Amino acid sequence: MGVMVSELAVVRASQTRLARWGVVAGAGLAMFGHGVAVAAVWVAVRLYGAGSSDVDLDAGGRFAALVSVLLTFTVAHAILLLGILAACLFGPRQIRAGLVAGWGAGWTLIVGGVTWMILASA
Repeated sequence: MGVMVSELAVVRASQTRLARWGVVAGAGLAMFGHGVAVAAVWVAVRLYGAGSSDVDLDAGGRFAALVSVLLTFTVAHAILLLGILAACLFGPRQIRAGLVAGWGAGWTLIVGGVTWMILASA
C-alpha cells in the first residue's frame, strides 16, 4: 500500500508540473499574439506616412492613416481571437487557461500603454 501511494504522489507531481508548463505556454502564445498585432499596427503607421510628427498629412491622409491602423489592429486581433478559440476548443485544459490569462494580460498591457501615452502627451 505504501508503494502505491508514493507512486501516485510521483504521478500527481508530474502532472502538476506539466499543467504549469501548459499554462505558461498558453500565456506566452497569447502574449506573443498581442505583440504581433501591435507590431502590425506599427508597420501600418510607418507605411502610411504617419510615423513621424514632421509629416504634414491633410485631412484625407490622416483619415487614411487612421483607417489603416484601426483595420490592421482589428484584423490582427480577430485572427488572434480565432486562434485562441480554436486552441480552447481542441487544446488541452492547461493551455486553455494560459491562453485566456495571456489574452487578458495582453489587453491589460495594451490599455495601460495607450493610457500612459495619452496622459504623457497631455
